[in-house]
Amino acid sequence: GYKRCNLTWDMVSKRNVSERPVSAAMWNVIRIANRTLEHLDDITDCTKEEHDELTGYCYFYRAYAHFVLCRHFGGVPYLDHALTGEDEWDLPRESSRSTYEKAAKDLYKAYEYFEKIGKMRRDALPGQTGHLTSSELNLPSGCTALAFRARALLYAASPLSNETNDPALWQAAAEAAA
Repeated sequence: GYKRCNLTWDMVSKRNVSERPVSAAMWNVIRIANRTLEHLDDITDCTKEEHDELTGYCYFYRAYAHFVLCRHFGGVPYLDHALTGEDEWDLPRESSRSTYEKAAKDLYKAYEYFEKIGKMRRDALPGQTGHLTSSELNLPSGCTALAFRARALLYAASPLSNETNDPALWQAAAEAAA
């Protein structure tokens, strides 16, 4: 089992993280995604497609959790590995722009894995058998990852994150949305 840690970073506030259920849940999602990515090669009883699908989920959910944390608390440290040592917990706070951009990169990685295994959509098109009745509708797909990536880039380009009003950020968001 993992030791449960109570983060008390200034970005979360002076209160205990357990008093903020969104924060505790999202940091837990990030840790699970990072631990899974670190131990994917230890999984031996799955097909290559299942392996790639799990990898896509990990990148998607890690990006999603960072996105949610950034929306609630502003820029957060973008954890791309599971923290292990006590000294590692004192990480600098990133800007919201940086957090959103890193989430967009993870979402693109998720898209690449979903595309590779043919999971761009989880439901049939209108008029086809299975439309809106698929048992996988609750799972992310390549289309979901691309749409969410466009949203992350839009947040990165917004005036709250783009203090210099860099037009390249707006252009990147528009291209991702297209």
